[in-house]
Amino acid sequence: TRFYYNQGVRDVTGVDVTESMIKLAKEMSVDYERIKYIVKDAIELYLDKKFDIISAIYLLNYAENRKVLNEFVKCIKRHLAPGGVFISYNNNPNQDPSTYEMTKKYGITKKGDSTEEGAPVVFNFYKDNEYSCCCTNYILSDDI
Repeated sequence: TRFYYNQGVRDVTGVDVTESMIKLAKEMSVDYERIKYIVKDAIELYLDKKFDIISAIYLLNYAENRKVLNEFVKCIKRHLAPGGVFISYNNNPNQDPSTYEMTKKYGITKKGDSTEEGAPVVFNFYKDNEYSCCCTNYILSDDI
């Protein structure tokens, strides 16, 4: 959200299902008064507006199965303006679990034992090298 704000986007809205992630985003955005934050499950999100850009960072990984993934896509379609751009960043389903701790220097680690579709992966987030919060995503195969 801060990236888009810094690029001059006038209407920036951040959405997350967890209050702790929204709280962290607000703490990191004190100087960004025009950013709106909403705690809501994307499947239940109806903002009655369209956006030129929608970015879903780690959203699609929350899909435990193809049905939930389809519901996420419907939400994106519902809010994306004609000719708009959808940008997504997701978990690498082929990442070896033995490398999950290597990204702590970037403020995130993962924990999980399986690379099978539907297996949970817990993402731990760190601020200033101290644990901040976590969320659970799910492995989706790369053959979608």
